[in-house]
Amino acid sequence: MRRSVWKSIWLGCLAILAVAVTPAKAVEKPLLDQDVITLVADEWCPYNCAENAQMPGYLVEIARAAFAFKGRKVEYKVMPWSRALKLVNINYIHGALGAVPEEAPYLHYPRLSLGFSEDVFLTQKANNWRFEGPRSLLGMHIGLTKDYFYGEMLETVFRRPQVRLTYVGGENTQNQLTLLLMADQIDAFIEDTNVIRHAARQMGMEKELRWAGQSGEQVSISIGFQPTALGKQLSQELDEGLERLRESGELARILKRYGLKDWQKTWP
Repeated sequence: MRRSVWKSIWLGCLAILAVAVTPAKAVEKPLLDQDVITLVADEWCPYNCAENAQMPGYLVEIARAAFAFKGRKVEYKVMPWSRALKLVNINYIHGALGAVPEEAPYLHYPRLSLGFSEDVFLTQKANNWRFEGPRSLLGMHIGLTKDYFYGEMLETVFRRPQVRLTYVGGENTQNQLTLLLMADQIDAFIEDTNVIRHAARQMGMEKELRWAGQSGEQVSISIGFQPTALGKQLSQELDEGLERLRESGELARILKRYGLKDWQKTWP
């Protein structure tokens, strides 16, 4: 899973407090052009990639195509995730790409899913270990991304002394974990299936990595919009646009660019 739920909830509380103590005039000031929708997130390719890339991420491309039906443009910016959620919550930014209600319940969300996230464990090809529940992690050295939340089941076992952990942070953490694995510094690491598939393809490491079992927890990916009437309207417009993109075949064309298929056809 992408980020720490508890950290996000705490940041949400701070953001709500910030609104409470900020003069009303400053909060109510129209900071945004409603014809240009600003969406933000940290890089998490293929969901959202580099800011000025030709392939900025399929969530970005879907949002741009969907809002174009309403005559709106989309501006995409990369920033730390905690800051992204805070600025959306206090109405300085329109929406956060990849947000989910479990981590930011105070935002408005579209009714339709924008994909699914599920974590997978990865090892070197020669390693026969496979994740078969919490007990299978005992005695393993696992690579993790700092500040990400991996679900209550895994977080509980990660706190046990029988599991060695190495954390990475900063940019391109999936690349860092892959290099640690290939250098025999860790036994396995865990990452979102779509993210590591994309990263492995970019690194030319598809044949070097072995999928060693999925975490079993699937999370619906979305875009969280500011908690205002405009945010609710944007979430509804995104639903309408996504339906039109799916019916026209444009959604499939966008996803194909990232090596993905429509989640309605590939997920239960």
